[in-house]
Amino acid sequence: VAATVFLANFLKPLSEHPSGSVVAISSIGAAIGGDIELESYLLANDLDSAKRHLEILKKARPNDVGIVTYSTCKAALARYVRLNANAWGREGVRLNAIAPGRMETPMLEGLLADPEIAPGIEALPSGIHKSATSDAVAEVVEFFIHPRCSFIHGQVLYVDGGSEAILRPDLI
Repeated sequence: VAATVFLANFLKPLSEHPSGSVVAISSIGAAIGGDIELESYLLANDLDSAKRHLEILKKARPNDVGIVTYSTCKAALARYVRLNANAWGREGVRLNAIAPGRMETPMLEGLLADPEIAPGIEALPSGIHKSATSDAVAEVVEFFIHPRCSFIHGQVLYVDGGSEAILRPDLI
């Protein structure tokens, strides 16, 4: 929710720029999915209902509520991009998202150190490389914001070595 509110606050100032562009950072977690009900509360900016639902998730799924919450937030952010492409486009601002896969970061190190989470991370399929550095994401952000990419809008690009395609081969 905070990310979408943050983004919304930049729409007007960016609309005054001839090549305004935003790139949100989602995650492969968006493809894996999370909790649909929580996502709906996040997209509606209904924090009270989201908090109540999180309490239910904590009780029902105490071991994986963190990863479910993370994936849900990243899915909500990606969906926000798709849902708001029309409104942002009317204001002349391109809105896209990047969904990184397994990135060589301190966050990944922490996840791999957790014996309950590591097996899920290790099981994530990849068609090319198992992981990449953050430079791979930075280069795609640079590509997306470049004025020569002015016709790319409302897209969620998975920068994940093929993980999303392997997980969801029938999704176009």
